Formats: sequence, C-alpha cells, structure tokens
Amino acid sequence: MYEKEDVVSTGVCQLGEWEISSPPVHVEAAQGKTFLDIGANLGWWSFIYAEAGYAVTAVEALEMNRELIKATMCANPDLAARITLVESAVSSKVGQCTIFSDSTNVGDGALACDEVQLKSYKEHVNRTYVQRGTVPLQLLDTVMAGKPPQGIVKMDVEGHEQDVIKGGQKTFGEAGQVVVELFGNADAIKAELQALKLQPSPTFVGKENGLFKKEAEPPSTPSLMHHKKKRKDGKKEKKFLLFSHKGKAGKHRKR
Repeated sequence: MYEKEDVVSTGVCQLGEWEISSPPVHVEAAQGKTFLDIGANLGWWSFIYAEAGYAVTAVEALEMNRELIKATMCANPDLAARITLVESAVSSKVGQCTIFSDSTNVGDGALACDEVQLKSYKEHVNRTYVQRGTVPLQLLDTVMAGKPPQGIVKMDVEGHEQDVIKGGQKTFGEAGQVVVELFGNADAIKAELQALKLQPSPTFVGKENGLFKKEAEPPSTPSLMHHKKKRKDGKKEKKFLLFSHKGKAGKHRKR
C-alpha cells in the first residue's frame, strides 16, 4: 500500500477491501478458473481471485504498482504461485508510451502515447499529473500466447480499452466473461466487444454499477460489487460492464 495520496490504498485501509471482497461473478466460466487482470493496479482483484484458486495473469504498466504487487506476492507465496505478473502495458501496437499518474492518486497510471496525449497530461487544468517514466507496449494476444482461454477478463485501463481490445482479439474472443470499468466510452467498448460475439447482460446492479452478462439465463442473485459504500471524497463509484459468451457460462455458484 502507498502511505498517502492513493485512492486504492486509502480504500483498503479504511474499508478493508477495494471494489470486491471475493470473486463477484456468480457464474463459473466453462474454461475453468482462469482470471486475466488488465490494469491490475495494486493487484487487489488478482489476489482475491488467486485466493479463490484461480490461475491469474496480472498486467500492470506502472512500475511502482508492480513493485507493491511483488512485495505482496513475496509475503504470500501460496498466492504468488498462482499469479503471473506481466510488466508492460498492452495496446493495439508494439512500442513504448509515457505513463503518468495524478499527484493525488499516485497508483492510477494513465498512458500517453502521442503528442496530444502528452500535452493533455502536462498541461491539465484541474489536476497535477506527474510523469512516472516510460513503459513498453505489447499486444495482449502476444502476452497470452500459449495460455488457455480465460474464464474471466477484468479490464481497468483509464480510457485505453479500445486499443487493448484491438490487440487482444483472440483473447477477448475466447474469454468466458469480460468485466470492464467504464471511462466515459461505454458505447465504443460495447461495440468492440459485441463484434467479438460478446453480449452485455440485461441485468443492472445499483445506480453506479452496470452488470452485463451473455448467458441464457442470468444468475438468480446477480451482484458485481460486494460493497456499495459512499466514497468520502464525494466522487461517483466506478461503473462496470460485464459481458459473456453464450454457451460458455457454467453452473451457478451458491453464496
């Protein structure tokens, strides 16, 4: 955890969790217990799924976040054995980008891959973004080559979703379920995933969380987020979409 100026760290210290306290998807994917965490941040989702017995691939672009993930893995060797940490960003092309984070939310990395994006972070009016270095870009399909189809894919990449999807057509196309954090581009993300035969669930949970599934029948007790605590800073909670493939959902799990 960061000592200060980090939303995830503050949330964990104050609430004892971040977004989830156990795997939130109520339908096991047919491929088995595999979980791909794109934009792992401090690795909270990755460790929750590893603890539940999933084989986890965690992709994190920000070096200082990766160092904290490694420290947690070192302190929890039983969980570390189930986690593969990918030390790069994933995108629609191979290359290199600059990575920034807000001075008031240091672990929330954001990529700047062209001059327009660089200028927008350097000259941002309302926030102070700090350049945290550079990060290599890989195609997601290259990263996942040789791995089995993923039962669940979670993506939280601060507006970079479409580029990730373009470089991961096979990975997303074979995934059982995809959980995506919204960043003001829900319609575009939806179109990209629907082109890969992933469909949104008709079930919504709460005002802030969109639960999207692609299964014949939704679970009897659908829930994406286990806690619905109000943020103390007055900001809205994150919104998520959940997509899945027809015929790839397994039996319902009882809670």
